[in-house]
Amino acid sequence: MNQFVPQLMLGEPLDGSSGPPNYLPKWHNHSTWCFGAQYFFEVFNNTSNRTEAHAVTGKTYPCKPGEVLYTQYTLSRNWTWTLEMGVKDDNSRVSQVVVEKPFMGLLPKEQTKSWNESVYASAIANTCWEIYDLHESDQYPENEMVYKISIKTDYPGSFDWQKWTTGQPTCPGHPNMSITAHESPHLQQVTWRVLGRNNYLRRQYEAV
Repeated sequence: MNQFVPQLMLGEPLDGSSGPPNYLPKWHNHSTWCFGAQYFFEVFNNTSNRTEAHAVTGKTYPCKPGEVLYTQYTLSRNWTWTLEMGVKDDNSRVSQVVVEKPFMGLLPKEQTKSWNESVYASAIANTCWEIYDLHESDQYPENEMVYKISIKTDYPGSFDWQKWTTGQPTCPGHPNMSITAHESPHLQQVTWRVLGRNNYLRRQYEAV
């Protein structure tokens, strides 16, 4: 399993790595918002007879409500992936990971050695909230979050754009989600909106 993860974080998230040669993931506590670029993957360890997690992480930077964060995925002509995450108009806070080989070369070369292999011909783009140990509705983020996703191709017509959908939670006080998408031969633009707790309280007030 491979995933490139630009993470906006709060609480005790995975945010670090031991680095080479084992790339073991690390978790730290954060009481304020922060972000960082990550490459997370799992491999099966024949010795321990279990699947084990690994991570490559860029530098973690602080951020605050009202700032605009961006992410950018780039696949170079020599088949190297680069994930960059930063604060718009602030070059001093840019987190980056560069991944030249699948699984950081931890698997045997006869099994996999390059991103140009057919098994990696399909990539899945998505966005989500991962919220753990939340017990009350007032623990949700308070304000609206807007995620804008642009996917570009240099080879229009080589594949079909897929339709984006979003689920809706059912727990009390949950955020409401909406999603829209627009396509051209070269570009798909997606907007995912998550209405926070203040929006929920306003809806409840207006319904009374």
